[in-house]
Order: sequence, then structure tokens, then C-alpha cells
Amino acid sequence: MKSLLTFAFIALLSTVSFSQKFAHINTNELVELMPEKAMAEKELTNMHIEFEALLAELLEKYNVLYADLVQNGDNWSKVIKKIKEEELQKLQETITNAKKTAEDAMAMREFELVQPILIKAKQAITEVASEEGYEYVIDSSTGSLLVSPHNKDILELVGAQAEDADPVV
Repeated sequence: MKSLLTFAFIALLSTVSFSQKFAHINTNELVELMPEKAMAEKELTNMHIEFEALLAELLEKYNVLYADLVQNGDNWSKVIKKIKEEELQKLQETITNAKKTAEDAMAMREFELVQPILIKAKQAITEVASEEGYEYVIDSSTGSLLVSPHNKDILELVGAQAEDADPVV
């Protein structure tokens, strides 16, 4: 009987010491609910439409010049034909560079728009976790830890243990 009481007491202490509150959230779903996300998507869509219009305009110029070269190239002197071919090649390079510039600009703007949204979401998660007493919050969309107690970081202990360990051969 005494051992049963001792066991129950130890079990109770273990339960109390390990009763940490865990929570999870899908940050992708949270971000989708935020009004800033819709505004960012609208801006990116408009930017994409502008770039597509520019590229279509450049492509139209290319196609007109190419058609002219195919139709009339045999009637031109070698010098004129060479100039037109160089012009066509420069236009092709312009189109390639415009696509790359547009892609880079879109990626940069997306980062600029999304980063503050993610920061706001992280702040909201941290605040709710603190208010509700959650010690750990896990992102269910990625499995990563979003909130954890800073006083329970064991990096120094593990680092010291790793330094003392025998090398792996």
C-alpha cells in the first residue's frame, strides 16, 4: 500500500511538472484569412498584367519585324538585311531581358508584400500563445515550432555534450 501511494505521488508530480500546454496552427490558412493577403495578391496580379502587356507589345514588334524579314529579305541588299537581322536579334534579347527583369521584380515585390504579413501573423500567434498560456505552438502546415519557451533551450548543454563525445569514424 505504501508503495502504491509513493507511485501515485510520483505520478502526480510528473504530471504537474510535464503539464505544458501545446497548440498548433496552420499559418498558411491564417495568412489566407488576413485582409493584407488579398490586397497583396491584387497588387501582384496588376503588376503581372502590366508586365504581360509590355511583353506582348515587344513580341508583336518582333513578329512584325520577323514577318517583314521573311517576306522582303530576299529583295533587300545584304547590308539592309544584316541590319534588320541585327535589329531582330536585339529585340529578341530585349524580350529575354524584359522577362527576366519582370520575374525578378515580381519576386522582389512579392517578398516585400508578404514579409510584413508573415511578421504580423507571427506576432498574433505569439500574443495569443502568451495570453492562453501555450508554451509551444507548432505550425501544422510545416511542422515547425513557432513558439517555445526561451528558458528551455538546451543548445549549450548539447553543444558541450557533443564536444565531449568520441569522434564518429
